[in-house]
Amino acid sequence: MLRSVVARYSWGTGALAVAGGYAVIVTGVAVFVVVASSLKPGSIAGVWLMLATLPSSALLQFIPAQGIAFALLLTLGGFAQAWLLWMLLRGKRVLQPQ
Repeated sequence: MLRSVVARYSWGTGALAVAGGYAVIVTGVAVFVVVASSLKPGSIAGVWLMLATLPSSALLQFIPAQGIAFALLLTLGGFAQAWLLWMLLRGKRVLQPQ
């Protein structure tokens, strides 16, 4: 299924690699931040998630959320950026023979 969606676009494979890779990085950093925060309260590990999700984290920091809710908010912002990367990089739709 994913292969057919990627094949519809001229740069689909590269766009999937970039957007998917970024989404994996955001997920890994978010898991690291949640685990580090639970093991050592008061940890500043959340800075890594803010850096990984720039520029959306610069806008999302004004939403009044704390702890896990803020980490979830930043993670969702990172996923939105991954989707935007896919939309921007995938190229034009290619006609496929039927």
